[in-house]
Amino acid sequence: MRTRELMTRPLSFALAALLAAGLAACAAPSSGCPANPIAVTVPAPPKMVSPASGATGVPPSGTTLTISYDPPAGAVRLVAADGTTLAGGPIQPQGAPGGGATSALPTLAAHTTYTVFVDANYGSPACPVGLTGAQSYNIGTFTTQ
Repeated sequence: MRTRELMTRPLSFALAALLAAGLAACAAPSSGCPANPIAVTVPAPPKMVSPASGATGVPPSGTTLTISYDPPAGAVRLVAADGTTLAGGPIQPQGAPGGGATSALPTLAAHTTYTVFVDANYGSPACPVGLTGAQSYNIGTFTTQ
């Protein structure tokens, strides 16, 4: 009787382990993502068009920043040489994809150099391929008159 008990106990443990593994596999959520993701072209980073990077004499008011960029979503951020941060207006796509975008700038301080950032948000898709989440791009500088 003791021998039979010793032989069935390992089988019981093996059966329990198999059952637990099977249940865990069934309970695991499926991402629905393909096993081999497709190739995705990463968009080119934004670039300043107007004013051009390094420009001087930019009017401190009424200035619209133009960038070569097809933004998913995001905003323009300006950082003055003294560390002051200003938010630009929302990024407005212009025309066809890749056709550029604009952002109205707030009133700026005179004789000040600003570093321009585009803070993009690529979201978090169910199957992340390419860029996802927040990305910040330093696209250049300009100095006001």
